[in-house]
Amino acid sequence: FFFQAEDGIRDHCVTGVQTCALPILNVPGIVGLGKATQLACENMGMERFRLSHLRDQFWKQIQARIPGVHLNGDPKHRLPGNLNICIEGVAGESVLLALDAAGICAAAGSACSTGSVEPSHVLRALGISRDLARGALRLTLGRDTTAEALDYALDTLVTTVQELRQLSSASPSETWLTSHFSRRS
Repeated sequence: FFFQAEDGIRDHCVTGVQTCALPILNVPGIVGLGKATQLACENMGMERFRLSHLRDQFWKQIQARIPGVHLNGDPKHRLPGNLNICIEGVAGESVLLALDAAGICAAAGSACSTGSVEPSHVLRALGISRDLARGALRLTLGRDTTAEALDYALDTLVTTVQELRQLSSASPSETWLTSHFSRRS
């Protein structure tokens, strides 16, 4: 017999004449977690293969279409759904803004430095220069990732990098003149 307080916390239980303190057990949650774990384990091998294949194909396409990209970490021994790259000549934060505007989720740097404006200390410890580490981008693939979604992400990434590199190669006055006079015509 359990007494439940209004705030959902069980104060105590009474068994016959003995009173004892017990934790609240979320039995449906425990059963659900068990089933989710079972399903994850059953599909883990296939999902690892699928994600690794998609990630490797995506990386090959990025290399073919964007010059000056570098893979961070070991090419073989890595998480199946993780692609961490550095792109020469662009700031990772600028790439993120464009990807986000296109509905693509990504992150800059390494997971250890999320939210920091400084280049990732993890990437720096791997021997990556400060300038190159500023162009770091972390892309994560998951259960819902499709080849079509990666094609869209690739096209968006290619366009974004080309535009950012063009902007950074123009002098500030050229950029102002181009934007000022193109609006007038």
